[in-house]
Amino acid sequence: MRVGYARAARLLDILEDKGIIGPGDGAKPREVYVSKPSEEVSPESVSLEATGVVADTIEAEKEEEI
Repeated sequence: MRVGYARAARLLDILEDKGIIGPGDGAKPREVYVSKPSEEVSPESVSLEATGVVADTIEAEKEEEI
């Protein structure tokens, strides 16, 4: 999967809004506020609806703005 600059920036904004990562500070790495889960979670068991991230496509992003 390829992620362009605009989508990557949007994903970082979403993660920051949800309190998962800290704010950007130039070239310094962002602080991560969420620790690793104690048990492994398979990708199949996690739905996009459960994550709250709905702007996974440009079309979804446009619908979110309406």
